[in-house]
Amino acid sequence: MKNTSYSNINLDFTFENVCSKLTTFWLNEVMTLNKSKVWLTITVLNRNNRSFTLLKNLPFSTSEYTDVVIVLRQIFDTKFLSERQDILDRIDFEYYFEDKKSIYKK
Repeated sequence: MKNTSYSNINLDFTFENVCSKLTTFWLNEVMTLNKSKVWLTITVLNRNNRSFTLLKNLPFSTSEYTDVVIVLRQIFDTKFLSERQDILDRIDFEYYFEDKKSIYKK
């Protein structure tokens, strides 16, 4: 399991701001490798050090960034997150990759 964190964000806790960091993460960590699947957990922390797990160990094809964005949008559309007035302090991405070979091994 690998971990990438973005700290001192100091932006509103919104879909757009989380998605912006997701895009950075995807371009820097996911697209640079020739892997077929990424298992992803996204946790955000606000200024009060309260954490929210947005995704927990979900598999995504590395070629389908839009799938992650769609799932993230669905999560943000819940009443719980849509009414938050927090400031983001940190976003943590925990992930591991699966090779095409390992998917088909028994």
